Amino acid sequence: MVSAPPGRPDAGPTDLNCAHCGSNRLRFPPTDDAPVTCEDCGTAGPALHELKDRVANDPSYSRKSGKAAPRGEGRAELRDRHEAEVDASQANLRESIAETDRLVDQSDEMLRRHRAECDEQDPAR
Repeated sequence: MVSAPPGRPDAGPTDLNCAHCGSNRLRFPPTDDAPVTCEDCGTAGPALHELKDRVANDPSYSRKSGKAAPRGEGRAELRDRHEAEVDASQANLRESIAETDRLVDQSDEMLRRHRAECDEQDPAR
């Protein structure tokens, strides 16, 4: 968990990765006073309450998504952006489904062909 440089607590978004190995697999302790530890390398980071304060007071993150909040985006722009993202996601999903159907059909055809070849080689089956 990389902390901000001394004297500059607002030097950028809070980094929730291990300072030692870069992993984002963190083990959160049962109490606020205990340190957060990296599950990969075991390095101890700041106390949980310190990390909570940093994230809660970090203006570059929205509370719901963890992503940087867009600046100056109104409700109409936000709605339009969300609709565009949903439309793009649905189009990608439709393409993925079509590709899956194509692969299933191709697999079925291959199995039929293989069965026919096996029947030709051993008609007693």
